Amino acid sequence: NIGVMYDVNEKVTLGLSYRSRIRMKVKEGTVELDYASEKIKNALDATGLIPPLDKGTFHAQLPLPSNTTLGVSYRPSERWEVALDLQFVGWSAYDSLNVVFNEKVLKLDDIKAEKNYKNTMTYRLGARYMATERLDVRLGVYYDQSPIRKHFYNPETPGMGKIGMSTGLSFEPYRNLVIDVAFLYIQGISRDGSYTQRNVLTGQNETFSGHYKSNAVTASLGLSYRF
Repeated sequence: NIGVMYDVNEKVTLGLSYRSRIRMKVKEGTVELDYASEKIKNALDATGLIPPLDKGTFHAQLPLPSNTTLGVSYRPSERWEVALDLQFVGWSAYDSLNVVFNEKVLKLDDIKAEKNYKNTMTYRLGARYMATERLDVRLGVYYDQSPIRKHFYNPETPGMGKIGMSTGLSFEPYRNLVIDVAFLYIQGISRDGSYTQRNVLTGQNETFSGHYKSNAVTASLGLSYRF
């Protein structure tokens, strides 16, 4: 992580930050199988269609993208401050999800699930108003692009473009004691998508498709004290 901030003048401040890509690794993952009854377990074992997943391990890795953010804030008056953030997310690092089975007893081919993510941008705009010496009011909005291409959409990661709207305030009831309250609403931009992947049991390609939509509400409360 690296960042720099520069005060151009009393009204304008510029900031630039970079966070490198991180690769998360699972060196020896395990699986547990639970059946509704011993009878069902014996019947499935007899068919040979269900591999003994609980008798083996696997390893895999997942990249987390790099982030580059440019921000600028402008203070037109003593009470107002407006800020704009432009964030570039290097999602193209996530080209595939590879799962390698360590033991041949599983009788499974390794999985290479193509993701082919694309780089995205996130745009944020916010404002702060100093209502009094003890009360700050904030309002913001952002748009976060989806990195998933239309024909690589899958139920594992139903991501989509999102619009977020937030509001909040900071109140100082006593000197150096600050109470923060915030509220965020996120609305996903619904979309249709499909994803084709090989079934490791049958060896055939299967297509998942559907209509995806999402929304979320987040409320937060913070308490801080300055010494």
